[in-house]
Amino acid sequence: MKSAALSIALTAAAAVSASAASVTVVADVNTAGKAVNDALYLNVLDSATSVLFSRNEEQQSDTRALFNAQAGVSAVEDASTLTDALLAGVDLLVITRFYNNAIDYTAAEIASVANFVSDGGDVLVILEATAGSSLYSAYNSLLTGIGSAIQYTTGRTVMPFTDASLEDTDISDSSMSFAVDAYAHLSGGDAVAMDDTGAVFVAYEDIEDGPVVPLPGALPLMAAGGLALVGLKRRRTKR
Repeated sequence: MKSAALSIALTAAAAVSASAASVTVVADVNTAGKAVNDALYLNVLDSATSVLFSRNEEQQSDTRALFNAQAGVSAVEDASTLTDALLAGVDLLVITRFYNNAIDYTAAEIASVANFVSDGGDVLVILEATAGSSLYSAYNSLLTGIGSAIQYTTGRTVMPFTDASLEDTDISDSSMSFAVDAYAHLSGGDAVAMDDTGAVFVAYEDIEDGPVVPLPGALPLMAAGGLALVGLKRRRTKR
């Protein structure tokens, strides 16, 4: 039987565990409505039941419909300013724009998304612009601001491609496919889908809220728990 001190120590340790979140970036805005892509999008959805399409669904009406077709899922558009309060209760945040369109998030909104990610919220980014566009700088600032290492390069391929064997990640495996029309190129994170030249157009990243660090107030409790373990061991080995 666990001692009271040990139980409290274990509870305190659990309370400071890092929250894990994920960021998925799709570098083609014309991927919605392709049946071959549904499996990946549903893996991104995972167990989420509350999905928010920030500002507008833009070219992702079929993706939102796919999410809403799943039992218990509510995927809505919301044009409101992103705040901590708005994102409370949201499981998956989708950020997308029409092709070659700018994003217009303020520093305060990006900070709220960063807080959302720190609390374990998942983010799906679907953005694309012409090769060499200055828009990529804003896309990358958003990703960096929410703690992601995924970045858009200035490259873009203007031809359709289907990756018929995705990389093995938390959201994909080699039995899955993903089709794009024209697509931007990505770096960083884990490659999910790429073309024959190695240009990545879907990337994924697990993000943790920093290292697991015990709260100062929990340290005495954890020490007490350790002493309790020693005492238990001594009592069990003493004959």
